[in-house]
Amino acid sequence: MTAKVVQRVVTDEDLLRPAYWLVFALPWPGGDTAEAVLAVAPPMIPREPAEVLGDDAFQVLAMADSYAKARKTRVIFFSELTRALAREGMTWEQHGVDWARGLQNLETGGFPGLFLTISEVWSRT
Repeated sequence: MTAKVVQRVVTDEDLLRPAYWLVFALPWPGGDTAEAVLAVAPPMIPREPAEVLGDDAFQVLAMADSYAKARKTRVIFFSELTRALAREGMTWEQHGVDWARGLQNLETGGFPGLFLTISEVWSRT
């Protein structure tokens, strides 16, 4: 079996304003502030060949695509997808998806995204 690599021209507009962002938390590394959230641009992530994007990440993105299209929203939190499954009485596992491996693939796959620095410290000013 041979994989076909599909190339597409990426414009500045694609990078600056993707159709939507998928946002998920990363393990907290410690300290007061950290790059602890990753926002990826699913429309910019190639879905083929399969060696580039694992099946679990593919399934997470497929659900995110469907969710974004149905709600016409620009930012989707991974927890929203999990909650949508729960409302239907389902889990990622019941769909055969290892969500943690899928998110890891999205984090380390070199896909377009933004690391967001957040703080554990909260102050009322």
